[in-house]
Amino acid sequence: MKVKILLLIILSTIIFQQQLLSRIDETREQCVRRYGGSVNYDEENNLFQYEKGEFFIVIHYFKNKVDAITYMKLDKEDQSITLPITDNEVDNILKLNGKKRIWKSMETKGVSKNKLWKTEEGDYFAAYKISENYLIISTKEYAARQKMKKKEQEDQKMEGL
Repeated sequence: MKVKILLLIILSTIIFQQQLLSRIDETREQCVRRYGGSVNYDEENNLFQYEKGEFFIVIHYFKNKVDAITYMKLDKEDQSITLPITDNEVDNILKLNGKKRIWKSMETKGVSKNKLWKTEEGDYFAAYKISENYLIISTKEYAARQKMKKKEQEDQKMEGL
């Protein structure tokens, strides 16, 4: 009897987590069905913010598909405080977003304590920023666009020197 109850709890948790978390490549409509309406929208950066359970989720869409998603756990008493995401939660989030892809840990450079992953195919990347307690998962294309945007901003700063 106890084994059946434990199994039911584990299965319920897995199903809940699968329903809770959006995934890379989902459409805006799928995310709205999953979360309801967004709680905030940053038009300049095309970021939609959602809340689900203890997670605060920020999604970037490109051509109506999720191409970057950030997960944070907020303190219930003070939502300006982010809480650590457990290794188990990170693993589950990566599995859900990677679909059947295999995630490989990457070495970090320098003194960074952040955790980095990429899929074997190299089409998805993930980073857990330990000091700020957030996990971001993105497509290779999103990362390339962000790198180009950063380069353009740096180039503009250098004009006229």
